[in-house]
Amino acid sequence: MKIDFAKQLKYVGGVPMVYAPDPTNKKVVEPLTLRIVCINSLGGVYEQERGISEVEKIRRRKLAEQIFGAKELDLKSEDIALLKKLVHYNYQDPFVYTEAIELLENSAGEEIKNETTNN
Repeated sequence: MKIDFAKQLKYVGGVPMVYAPDPTNKKVVEPLTLRIVCINSLGGVYEQERGISEVEKIRRRKLAEQIFGAKELDLKSEDIALLKKLVHYNYQDPFVYTEAIELLENSAGEEIKNETTNN
């Protein structure tokens, strides 16, 4: 399913979210995109996943590299499920979490809808 990782997350009312890569320099901000949210989530260490395998760590690194290098990426449903789980672990902010999940699900839903329409 194709996911557009360049999409910017928005608050209620359509106000764009921003990201400060360096929290000490608030003057340098960039749009908060699905790409940033997913890569940050893939790189997180979570209490819920204590002791994940080396193979899983490598898988996550490779997925993050794919996401980083692409505007749009065709992902398997298990990769989307992993991203949704990790975004849940990583982001306590309900606006970031729900917007990211919506973008992941809507991209996947559009693909399913298009496949159904074309058959």
